[in-house]
Amino acid sequence: MSILPKTASHSKTRGKVVLIPFPFEDFSTRKVRPALCLSEPMGIFEHVIVAFISSKISNQLEETELEIKPTEVEWVQTGLIVPSVLKLQKMVSLPKNLILRELGIFPNNKMEDIEEKIKMIFRIR
Repeated sequence: MSILPKTASHSKTRGKVVLIPFPFEDFSTRKVRPALCLSEPMGIFEHVIVAFISSKISNQLEETELEIKPTEVEWVQTGLIVPSVLKLQKMVSLPKNLILRELGIFPNNKMEDIEEKIKMIFRIR
C-alpha cells in the first residue's frame, strides 16, 4: 500500500525528476535544482510535493537520504548527469507550474525505497 498521495491526473507526475526553482532554507531566494516529484498535483493550485536532489554527496549519508549512482542500471532513466543524493529531509510543496523541465523518471523499485524512508521520517507503520 502506497503512502504517497495519488490523485487523478492527465500525465503522471509522481516519480518524475524535474528542474524547479527550489527555495533556500530561509526562503529568501531560490535556485534551479533537480527534484523528485513525490506526489501527483493536488488541490486547485495543483501543488506537488518534491524532494531536493543534490550533487554534493557526503561520506556519511543521513537515514533520510538515498544515493543515486551512475553504476545502477536505472541511472539513465533519471536524466541526472552526475552522481547525486535525494534528500528527503528537504521536501516542499510547490505549484506544478513551477516545474521548468522534466529530466527523467525514478524507477518503481527506487520509489518503494523512498516510501520506506518517508514512513520512517513520519513514523508511519
